Amino acid sequence: MANNGIASVLFDGRAHGESGGKYCTYGFHEKQDIIAIVDELKKRNSSLPIGIWGNSLGGAIAIQALEIEKRIEFGIVESTFTELDQIVYDYQKKMAKGFGLRFMSDAALQEAGNIANFNPDEVKPIISVAKIEQPMFIAHGDSDENISFEYGKQLYENLASAEKEFVLVEGAGHFDVYAKGGKDYENKLMNFIKKQLEK
Repeated sequence: MANNGIASVLFDGRAHGESGGKYCTYGFHEKQDIIAIVDELKKRNSSLPIGIWGNSLGGAIAIQALEIEKRIEFGIVESTFTELDQIVYDYQKKMAKGFGLRFMSDAALQEAGNIANFNPDEVKPIISVAKIEQPMFIAHGDSDENISFEYGKQLYENLASAEKEFVLVEGAGHFDVYAKGGKDYENKLMNFIKKQLEK
């Protein structure tokens, strides 16, 4: 971003990196943290255009923030999920070598919600995208080992925005979309960003 003259704010989510907090709530509370960042940026420069870029969990947070914060003018989302309860089940099944027990993953998630004071049933990016009208760039690798490529397509298909782009990154897994996409992916991404900033 800096090489293209674009300022960035990087942050550690709750209970990640150097941020405080004991629990991650997958966007339920984190979207309010994004709003606080937007408040601070607008306080410093009220005419500053703001976009958000999130990968995986960060993508789910970005989607939930875009739904409620219209001062975020565009979004970039890579490799994220559609519904928290579904992805928790997917991970449980993967960890159990293909043996899934949905009632157990649902019960564990509800208990996590009780402990961390959030409602897991409200963490559904697939519902949030239906209320997002800001321009969106969604990308997903077709070899994603953690979050199905189909979820990325579903998010795109349900997105309300009239200006949206979906990029399939062939051969990319969960952690290497940018690397596998190479210069072609970088160009598509930067063209999208520059187009938004020039409005």
